[in-house]
Amino acid sequence: MKCLKCGKSIKDDSIICPYCGGINKVKNKTNKSSKSKKSVDLDLPMLKEEVKEVTPKEIVEAKTLYEDAPIQVEEDLEPTRTIKVIDGDDSLVNDINEQINKMNEESKAVQTIDLDDIVIPTTIEPEKKEDELSKSKVVEDEKITDNELDDTSKEETTKNKKALLSIETTESVKSRKKVLLITAITFVILLTVACVSIKLMASHDSSVPVDEDYMTKLEKSLQNYYDTEKIDDIIYVLEDNKNNEEALNNIHNKVKEKCEEWLNIYIDTEFATKEEFDELTKKYKNIYNGLYEYAVVKKDDNYIRALSDFDRNSYIMEVDNAYDDSRVFYEALELYNANDYDKAYYIFNQIEQANTYYNKAKKYCSTIIDNVLTLLEADVNKIEKGIDDLSVSDKLKRYSQIEQVIMEYNRIYENLELNNQERYSNLLDTYRNKVTEYTYALSKENETDVTEG
Repeated sequence: MKCLKCGKSIKDDSIICPYCGGINKVKNKTNKSSKSKKSVDLDLPMLKEEVKEVTPKEIVEAKTLYEDAPIQVEEDLEPTRTIKVIDGDDSLVNDINEQINKMNEESKAVQTIDLDDIVIPTTIEPEKKEDELSKSKVVEDEKITDNELDDTSKEETTKNKKALLSIETTESVKSRKKVLLITAITFVILLTVACVSIKLMASHDSSVPVDEDYMTKLEKSLQNYYDTEKIDDIIYVLEDNKNNEEALNNIHNKVKEKCEEWLNIYIDTEFATKEEFDELTKKYKNIYNGLYEYAVVKKDDNYIRALSDFDRNSYIMEVDNAYDDSRVFYEALELYNANDYDKAYYIFNQIEQANTYYNKAKKYCSTIIDNVLTLLEADVNKIEKGIDDLSVSDKLKRYSQIEQVIMEYNRIYENLELNNQERYSNLLDTYRNKVTEYTYALSKENETDVTEG
């Protein structure tokens, strides 16, 4: 025979299908098989395919199974199938109907949700969920009217709406641009104020050096070197600019300019003694030599010096020449300071025009002549004092004495050749005339005395 449920061939005496577990026939309680059979169609619920298969040994307990065991009904029930029951077994049919009704009621109790009424939402992409929820919330918030909220609710709703406002709106972009612009301007102002403050503080605080260009630093370094013979600062300037050819040319020109200036100071400076001048000579020779020997930096395989070897030798030669010339000059200067004007004048006058100290020597020659003539005039004034109270003969004696003093000055200071000086000649002529005048007056006076006698 075939199973009434799955349609597969099973044994004729099988009550439960071994394939699907469906019930195909049931023995009645009185075991009467001779009664007339009448077909009855019953709608039974389709059991799940997962129902445990019932063995022939469990057939005897079928009635107990249906009466006592709890029935589990799945949500999805398959269409019912009809089975035929033998006529006359009314009690068994009633029992089965009761069980079927009971099972149907329990099935309805389990299926509380009508599947036709359930709307399954379509799948939402993860990245779109937040946007859709946000938009939904904004729409719901906008539907709330002000009449339905109190003052506190209105404020909270307004805050929520502002919080949910997209940052990409035109108002938000303008607001952010305005904030950024104000922030940038404020930052620039603060930075400018800070820089100005630092510079002002640096200008009042010697411990904070103001940024200087290399030429200013070089000039200060050279002056410090001249005053203290400390050369480190010059080396630093060379090191900072050794890769800049233009800067090096400017540095070398500035160093040479300073060397010329120092040489002029060396020549123009006058000292009371030759010993002081000897010390100054050593200092200048060391200055020029140091700019070549010690003010030097290395670049690759070459050495960069503040003063070239040629320039160093040139300036030292100038110092030596000036020193040789100065030896004569300072010898005459020592005689001058000792008031030995005649010898001093002679030595000064021997200095040639090519000599470094020629102009100075000529100046001292003029000074010596002025000094001697001043001394002469002072001596004349001393002798002439009170001469008006003297007699003619005494006046003649006094003026003759003055004439002799003037002539003696020319003899004593023979190297000065005072007779070639106009000032001296005028003075001598004046007192010679006085002598002539009073000589004539005295002769007239004597003639008168002889006549009267």
